[in-house]
Amino acid sequence: MKNIFSKFSANRELPPKPSLAFFCRQAGRPAGRVTSYKLRVTRDERGFIALISVMIIGILALLIAVNLSSRSVGEAYMGFDDQEAHRSLALAETCAEKALASLKISLTYPGNETVSIGDYTCQILPVEGTGNANRTIKTQSLASGYAKRIKIEIAQVNPSLQITSWQEVSGF
Repeated sequence: MKNIFSKFSANRELPPKPSLAFFCRQAGRPAGRVTSYKLRVTRDERGFIALISVMIIGILALLIAVNLSSRSVGEAYMGFDDQEAHRSLALAETCAEKALASLKISLTYPGNETVSIGDYTCQILPVEGTGNANRTIKTQSLASGYAKRIKIEIAQVNPSLQITSWQEVSGF
């Protein structure tokens, strides 16, 4: 078999580039000046393009709807969590008010009780201190996993109640 590149390898030259006429002959077209071709879209192709466009717009609309609904569900859970945290705090404060009222009635009120309010409960821990001055009331509640604790420091119980501190604390 004869090597067609043998005359070029001795001179280390590359073979010449094929001409435009070469490519036109290979494609079965007459050689000559290349003109631009217009893209012809038939009626069936227009329908296909419209169908693809509608599908793309539909997918985008679906993605937007899924995103918005997932945000709404997340915000609903956050709202529920916030509501349960407020419920737990309200329970702890209700127990604190009950403990203050019981202490006002009797200076020997020991605390250490559980108060039921509907389906929920709160606890009044043992009242610290004795007598009419320097008393501490601690209450806690748990609602749907949210624990809230209130600590009240009292300077004087009778004749008028003087509270020096009423605060929510993380632990006792």
